[in-house]
Amino acid sequence: MQVHGVSSLVLCLFCLLHTAAAFRRVCYFTNWSRDLQQAGARFRLTDVEPFLCTHLVYAFAAVQPSNSSLAPIVTLLAEGQQEELQRYRDFNALKKVNAELRTMLSVGGSIQANKDFVQVVSSDSGRKRFAANSVMYLRTYGFDGLDIDWEYPGDQPDTKLNFTQLLRELRSSFNVDAESRGKAPLLLSVAAPVSEAQMRDGYDVPQVSSLVDFVNLMAYDFHGSWNSITSFNSPLYARAEDPRFSPELSVNWAVQAWLQKGAEAQKLVLGIAGYGQSFTLKDPSKHGVGAPTNGSGKEGRWRRMEGQLSYYEICEYITNGGTEVWDDLQRVPYVYLGDQWVGYDNPDSINDKVNFALQHSLGGVMLWALDMDDFRGAFCGKGRYPLLSAMVSAIGDKMPDVRVRLTDTVTWPHPDNVTTPAPTSPSTTTTTTTTAKQLPTSSTTKSTRSTSTTSTKSLSTTTSTVSPTTTFKKPASTQQVVVISKKNTSSAVLHLSCRLLLTLAFLVLHVLTL
Repeated sequence: MQVHGVSSLVLCLFCLLHTAAAFRRVCYFTNWSRDLQQAGARFRLTDVEPFLCTHLVYAFAAVQPSNSSLAPIVTLLAEGQQEELQRYRDFNALKKVNAELRTMLSVGGSIQANKDFVQVVSSDSGRKRFAANSVMYLRTYGFDGLDIDWEYPGDQPDTKLNFTQLLRELRSSFNVDAESRGKAPLLLSVAAPVSEAQMRDGYDVPQVSSLVDFVNLMAYDFHGSWNSITSFNSPLYARAEDPRFSPELSVNWAVQAWLQKGAEAQKLVLGIAGYGQSFTLKDPSKHGVGAPTNGSGKEGRWRRMEGQLSYYEICEYITNGGTEVWDDLQRVPYVYLGDQWVGYDNPDSINDKVNFALQHSLGGVMLWALDMDDFRGAFCGKGRYPLLSAMVSAIGDKMPDVRVRLTDTVTWPHPDNVTTPAPTSPSTTTTTTTTAKQLPTSSTTKSTRSTSTTSTKSLSTTTSTVSPTTTFKKPASTQQVVVISKKNTSSAVLHLSCRLLLTLAFLVLHVLTL
């Protein structure tokens, strides 16, 4: 009985440590962000900090139905196919900097890809060829796994079943490949919706959960310019007492729905958006949650997208006199400036969402996408990557000082010589706290999720010339600069205490079994 009790203690402690170690920080890299029209918005591989994420996902590759294989997306990019394939290799060279980093290739993310998926999965032979070809493709270019971003199965007959069968073929092929190579299996993930209809029609949730390593919940685009009143892109909780807002349109509802349908909690990765949904107010004097709107917000100065602003563009709004308001009911902020209104996530709301994920024993958090954070630290006055850094800090990990580049000698595409504004001062910001407000009467028009997702992930058609290359080296000091904030100290102490307890338990077990 004593041995059994100690064994149970050891197992519990091991599971605790394993859970802490397995909490993922998934980050998407978009392969069109280097070709944006405004040079200051272009995001290069040199802008990636490889220690802030546990998994880096390259978006996107295409589905090639003619031979059931993966293929690079080149038709809307300035470079040709060989340049894109070289970019795969450069992307995966980030693992020379951080050996614990895992890289994945995301396939899909477009209307055309949805059509191509339907063709590929329609037959058993097509699914088998795609799985076998995917293994070869991923191994050739150095990826550690595949992310399926089919938006969404279920819109045509049999695609729900065929999608599950595709995942089964991929899992089988990944396992066979791992055994033959004596390596860990390739990772498999899916980018998944949060609407009831799309979950029901396209996903056998228990089967999907059992076949993949994790599910990236796209818990954003709940509201946008398709609505007739101001509302949040990704509220943590619903506005339950206001009939104009559906209780289903919240992060909390979406996570509970996936869990109730049979998903494993530790395989759910909570998606967080690095952008906000913007509106034009009908009356600038009415700027609360639920205020009447007149379509999408104006395009931002840098990314030039109507109805959507990156986090750094939102910071610029605030610096230019916008008023930032924290909504305590839904645990997210908004900002208004003149007739413009934006609902988004900031470091405070991300802290709440990470804590929500931890409290529900989820498997991690995800950021869409790196290029939408203040990746140069030029706009928000909070250093580089304020959103991603908030994510890391809330998890309680040791956070790298992102002001110091710790790169091995690796050849990268050279970034454009661009001038970005100096870090801004938050002195002009007015922050208030609100709960439920008096809201003007209006009606909410609910849109389909696919509409907003298409706009979020649309590829840029801007072209540019191929840049020269340069080499970045490590600083003279080889010591990794690490900072632990006060809020992380207790987490670090707890983690160390668990390790000491685990060691002690093994020693006791050893003595008792002599």
